Amino acid sequence: MSQWTHLAGIIRLDNLLRRVAFNAPAEDLVMKILLKDAPVGSEGGCSFYFHKWPEAKNYDEKDHTNIHEGSTYWADVIISADLRDVGDNEEDIEKITQWFMDLAQKLWKSKLLIRQAVLEIEVEYKYWEIVNLKEQQDNKWIITRIPWREN
Repeated sequence: MSQWTHLAGIIRLDNLLRRVAFNAPAEDLVMKILLKDAPVGSEGGCSFYFHKWPEAKNYDEKDHTNIHEGSTYWADVIISADLRDVGDNEEDIEKITQWFMDLAQKLWKSKLLIRQAVLEIEVEYKYWEIVNLKEQQDNKWIITRIPWREN
């Protein structure tokens, strides 16, 4: 039986540095950064979805739950994967975790500020590992591991 590892994550990108940075990256550069060294299993790798929030010039203050003003919030990157034959050893998961943590630094160096970043790694029948960005500039993370079954 194959070992499966499932990934689900989101990176919320801010617009603050992009507003003042010369040659701030666009969607295509973000995708290149994401794809470089992305995790792969024997039947394929990660899927990425980039959702840029539209800039709204006018909005109704009474209904502000689904609007974007264009000043601070730029886009979401959604990460999804079902990796077959990944997770039999700890090194596989360490590589996935390191890849995700390296993304924050690559995006920072590209003048992109991450508002939030979280990746859930489910190693089937073993454990979940949740990787949360605490501080992008200083590359600080919170990593939580939850066993598959509590003893």
